[in-house]
Amino acid sequence: MPEFVSPMLATTAKDVPEGPEWQYEVKWDGVRVIAWLRHQHIELRSRRGSTLTEKFPECSELAQCTPATEAIFDGEIVALDNQGRPDFALLQRRLVTVAPARLRQLTRAFPVRYYLFDLLYLDGYDLRRVPLDVRQKTLARLLRCGTFVRLSEPLAGSAAQVTEVARKLGLEGIVAKRRDSAYESGRSHAWLKVKLVRRQDVVICGYTLGKRASFASLVVAVRQGEGLRYAGCVGTGFDTQTATQLREQLDKLRLWQPPIALPADFRRCAVWVRPVLVCSVKFHDWTPQGRLRSPVFLGLRADVDPDECVPEAFEEPEQSPS
Repeated sequence: MPEFVSPMLATTAKDVPEGPEWQYEVKWDGVRVIAWLRHQHIELRSRRGSTLTEKFPECSELAQCTPATEAIFDGEIVALDNQGRPDFALLQRRLVTVAPARLRQLTRAFPVRYYLFDLLYLDGYDLRRVPLDVRQKTLARLLRCGTFVRLSEPLAGSAAQVTEVARKLGLEGIVAKRRDSAYESGRSHAWLKVKLVRRQDVVICGYTLGKRASFASLVVAVRQGEGLRYAGCVGTGFDTQTATQLREQLDKLRLWQPPIALPADFRRCAVWVRPVLVCSVKFHDWTPQGRLRSPVFLGLRADVDPDECVPEAFEEPEQSPS
């Protein structure tokens, strides 16, 4: 049984590919989590390998949802709003909380769902070289859905149909997966993600001061080559509690000099920090200068490494031979 699995990641595409070799799934707006089941004990790990078991105690239900003795599952933990749609801002409250008493309160107030979409190992058999559709059929037969643990089933319909439905429901996007794909750790063209809402993971390099007690905005950057490139300032999307907690974290990382090269028109009073924290933002588009236009803070991403914060370029799916 593998002790660690680096997850298979989808490549960004402009359009949802069409064809019988593809299946379509919801792109959940949550945190990617791989679960290890060992004799009724559940361990949850992020895509970077950090343990999340104590953050999401309700997901221990998984042990009662399957007859398996040992298994490895792949899925996404999401928090749902009152309309049943994934809401990363709600999930953020669970992720940043450390105090056990407060975490118990949030678990009751904001329960999560763990949507499983892949099965990587089962009772002595490594399934990562088995085709996706076989892995998912095995998962569907094995899993008994509970209150918090659910099966993320493929979407029925053509590429155009599933895209239209996803837009109407306000979903973040669609993931298209080749039915015959093996499970390969790292970025793959066999899985393609099409975002219906533009999002970007960025590195926090500092904060500017203003009327708010915590900070006015975050100074953020993206990876370019071997270094970081200034990508603008993010000044909206924070509530008071989030901003206060974030300021406490940032002040432990203070630097005397900016960790990035600043444009000539940067005139703000800023406090600089070590570029180790990553946050996710939604935005309209990129300016000609390579800055985020109208970015809105969504939450910290402890599961994303700063080196991964590269502006995503669209990839075209490979065409199947006729």
